[in-house]
Amino acid sequence: VRSAEVGSRISLLHWNIYAGPLRNKNLQPFLIQFFCFFISFSLFFSGFPLFAEHRLAYGPKEVGYVFAYTGLLGLIIQGGLLGKWVKRWGELSLVKWGLYSMVIGYLILATSFHLSTLLIAATVSAFGTAVLRPALTALISKQTPPEHQGLTLGLSQSMNSVAQIFAPILAGAMIEHAPLWTWAVVSAAIVGVAILFMKRAREAQARIESLT
Repeated sequence: VRSAEVGSRISLLHWNIYAGPLRNKNLQPFLIQFFCFFISFSLFFSGFPLFAEHRLAYGPKEVGYVFAYTGLLGLIIQGGLLGKWVKRWGELSLVKWGLYSMVIGYLILATSFHLSTLLIAATVSAFGTAVLRPALTALISKQTPPEHQGLTLGLSQSMNSVAQIFAPILAGAMIEHAPLWTWAVVSAAIVGVAILFMKRAREAQARIESLT
């Protein structure tokens, strides 16, 4: 209980408290993947309205429709399909599929000049987002000792906060001062970093399963 209380009160300025989870070999790959996800998704979410305005001449109404579409897809996946997929394939497989889907979706988005390709990109990346976050959250929870659950939750929330602070600034700068495709390609590249940790994630899961 005390760990949960501490985790809920930790501020962004007390990163030394997070040293334990960050050094934990069973947690580290999943936390890195989680941080990469937060950054890439925050880049996408904050930069897409500007991208759509510059590339497709979309206004707030059209951008709202796209976000509503991706939100509906996420609701369908998480509300009716995800549980069945977890039972059949497991969280780690869903993490892999989610990461690759986000990369593919963002790369398609970088080359989108029409509604048709935009919808393909939105569908693929929305699938990745919908399966990745809950699957990673579940894996992190399984890798964390019960007494450290609150601390690890605080760490993941702090990662999200950091991403939401810096990603909009970076997205705006790239869209305004670099080729328009740069924003989407950088988002894909950050997810690519998370893919590089899949081997370590599988090894971490195998270590935990060997103890149960």
